Amino acid sequence: MGYLYLMDRIAKAASAEVVSPLCPLCHCGMVENVEHFLLDCAALDPCRRQLEFRLEQVLPELGPPGAEILERYSGDRKDRLRVLLGDLEVQCEAQVDPDDDSLLCVQAARARYFCQELSGSLLACP
Repeated sequence: MGYLYLMDRIAKAASAEVVSPLCPLCHCGMVENVEHFLLDCAALDPCRRQLEFRLEQVLPELGPPGAEILERYSGDRKDRLRVLLGDLEVQCEAQVDPDDDSLLCVQAARARYFCQELSGSLLACP
């Protein structure tokens, strides 16, 4: 995902007296850090809803790997944040049929790519 220039980092680099670490998007009085930006910022709620809708539509179509990522995303805050930050590894157990193994690998790659693209769209939303 690279580096996000969020207000908590900018305020630390400049000076808290000169630059406020508070979120300039939602004006809720919360520090704008990665967790606030990706999970809590009210200004990004429409973007998050769109992201979640697309995840719920596409990931189930990508077999067990997609379902695993969606389950992790639907879990607690820590798991959701990990998915948004790019932790998209999936456990693909070896199948009896080599063609099934190949299909699982393709589905896993597609699920990872899809999630990376959608996470990037959240960052470009506002």
